[in-house]
Amino acid sequence: MERFSRNALTRAVIGAVAVSTLTLAAVPATAQVPTSIFNNVSNLNAAGDGAGNYVYSEVYTDLGRGGFSGSAGSWTLSPNTGYYEDVCFGADPDGLAFWCQGSGDTGSGNKWIQAIMTSDEAVPIGPGGTYTFTACSDTSGLSAPYVVTESFIKVLTDGAANGDNIYNVIGEVYGAGSGSTDLSIEVLGDINVIVQKGFTFEGPNANPATAGDAGAASVSVGATCPSGGGGSGASDPTAVPVLPIWGMVLLTGIMGLFGARAAGRKRK
Repeated sequence: MERFSRNALTRAVIGAVAVSTLTLAAVPATAQVPTSIFNNVSNLNAAGDGAGNYVYSEVYTDLGRGGFSGSAGSWTLSPNTGYYEDVCFGADPDGLAFWCQGSGDTGSGNKWIQAIMTSDEAVPIGPGGTYTFTACSDTSGLSAPYVVTESFIKVLTDGAANGDNIYNVIGEVYGAGSGSTDLSIEVLGDINVIVQKGFTFEGPNANPATAGDAGAASVSVGATCPSGGGGSGASDPTAVPVLPIWGMVLLTGIMGLFGARAAGRKRK
């Protein structure tokens, strides 16, 4: 089981100072395919609709049953069915008590899974650059209590390439889980790192017999949402209206006309 330490503030501060004095080139995006899932497993809360006490974390290697699938341009985020399938159709009392409420086709999950779903890119020591993550997440087909809580782009030290087996988060930028994602982060190139792009998906472990009822979130990778697309179907009441270019040109002409008339009146 790989574990990730987040205690890397000194390097993050040094990196921030260095970036302020450098102009780093944008790096073309590689094929962003589903790569890994990191699960934080907790007990269900009393209502069964959120996380209770934290239990443990692990890298989940079966992407399909972990709920993460797709290609370079299209991802699907859905509930984890692997935990239930491995245990809850069996007879092990400890496993049943841990992972299952009931058993078989009629049971349900007994743990809350925070699944950090990522596309990973190893970046060796080199010139560095600016890495971006753009996507459009449509969560309108997802049923409660399942939720996509955030999008992100992160930089981790590459423990394998650096020879120390340490994976510290040294930079991270977060966005919304639904709608448009347009994030960027700097890589200095002074050490081997992994750039992670992805989403955090949360909800109970699911019975494969009924997991389809929960629906799924669909993500288009490589571009933000078109106007009115993506999201959960709700509009943002705090959004500031934006005038199109042709409207700006027309408004400028009208303002100029009023200005000319005012100047003419003053000359009279």
